[in-house]
Amino acid sequence: MSMTTIAFFKKAKTPTKTQLESEIEKLDYDFKFLDEFESLDQFGGTCKLNGKETFFETYVQAKGEILDDFPFLNKDLSKFDCGISFIWGADFIAGACIGIIATALIDLCESKIVYVDDETWYTRQMLLSEIPIFLEEHEKQTPSNVVNSPATNSKLKKKIKWADWVILGLLTISIILMSRKLIGWHLPAIILVLYISYNIWSERTKR
Repeated sequence: MSMTTIAFFKKAKTPTKTQLESEIEKLDYDFKFLDEFESLDQFGGTCKLNGKETFFETYVQAKGEILDDFPFLNKDLSKFDCGISFIWGADFIAGACIGIIATALIDLCESKIVYVDDETWYTRQMLLSEIPIFLEEHEKQTPSNVVNSPATNSKLKKKIKWADWVILGLLTISIILMSRKLIGWHLPAIILVLYISYNIWSERTKR
């Protein structure tokens, strides 16, 4: 599923890469364009935020072409003659980057920003409020660093060692009981299968 955000602006005020970078720097985000371009209409959609690279499609069109595609955008757009569409998928870093760029466009050329899918027109404050939400959602998708910490790994190894001893102990007791004909061979066989399965699982967990 793709989502589309459009920033309307006046072509004569198309910002350069340098102007965008300077304005974005004021927002205090670790953001970087990875494309080489002179002005916004040449931007290819590759950038980095907090060390995470992302990509989204960009299309610059005349206002009339955009309204032909989305005739329901009935906001007053009389002072604009073009717009840039940002098309992205289920990538929260991309969403945050688009929010940052859109905020800079509002500051530089008084752009009007719309999230086309539900026709939400964004103010500068709405964009700034949404960027941290995108970053928080991205972090939820990222495996926790705590799980891979040395302390956690040490505890996991201790648990595995204790489990080994418990299973081996049960296996030894069941073999002794079987030798005295107090139980059949089925129980030792089941415990042995469990022990082998557990060790396979343990090895996969370590990888």
